[in-house]
Amino acid sequence: MNFIRRIAAPAFLLVVALCLLVSCNRVVHAVPEHPKRIIAFAPSITETIYALGAQSLLVGVTDFCTWPENVSEKPSVGGYTNPSYERILSLHPDCVITLREHDDLNAFLDKSGIASIRVPNDNLGEILKSFVTIGKLCGREKQADSIVAFVNGTMVGHDVPESQRPRVMLVVGRDNPGSGSVTSVWAAGPATFYSELIEAAGGRCAVKDSLPRYPSIGIEGIAAIDPDIIVDISSASIATLSPQACTADWKPLTMLRAVRENEVASPPGRYFPIPGPRIGNTIADLREIIENWKKIHGRAS
Repeated sequence: MNFIRRIAAPAFLLVVALCLLVSCNRVVHAVPEHPKRIIAFAPSITETIYALGAQSLLVGVTDFCTWPENVSEKPSVGGYTNPSYERILSLHPDCVITLREHDDLNAFLDKSGIASIRVPNDNLGEILKSFVTIGKLCGREKQADSIVAFVNGTMVGHDVPESQRPRVMLVVGRDNPGSGSVTSVWAAGPATFYSELIEAAGGRCAVKDSLPRYPSIGIEGIAAIDPDIIVDISSASIATLSPQACTADWKPLTMLRAVRENEVASPPGRYFPIPGPRIGNTIADLREIIENWKKIHGRAS
């Protein structure tokens, strides 16, 4: 009887393990040490590979990968959320680099026997780590270290006293930009990488205690926040919308301190929405906006 028990217990555990494996329906394929045919499934990933000087390894990008300009020479594998599976298979990648949210895509890659690696980039620490991870994958560790050093070199605002930090509301999108008015916005909350970039540039995030990372805020809500500075990057993702038209939409809202004091900015850099190697440029742009505010006002509300 004891013999039967000794056999039954391992057998039961084996059955459970097999059931779990089948229920997960996922077989993870080993990533080559140094892949030769990479598909990048986000602009941030593509830009990192180019910044590393490893673009020769890149065989596919998404429709939203637009920088640098010669990235258009790379085959497209569809959109960020609607990839062309047929196109992916035709490019014969040995590694596909994805983001945390690409669950369906990764399930397809696993079933197709294609190795993949995820590089989360929801916060500054993850963004910097993604440079190192991709650099190691491409055999460009030194170049990755240089990118991290560049970004760290732009973060000079951490020692700024709270009393000297303006409250910055960073608008990532809104209804009908360029229409001449603002009705509601999606703003970066404290749990976003934008909040960390604002902090690194010497400001502080004006949106506090928000459960959604990018809450929708109406005019009354914006007035209640009444930020010192509004940075509207809506034009960064709309090629036909100029920064000037973007900021002009705010002019009717004279109840806002930032509007009255001419502290609404729409930086021209198209890199603002992308958590890639150019976040150093984003921090530098934010720091310039904040430093200009300090020269005029020199106090935080």
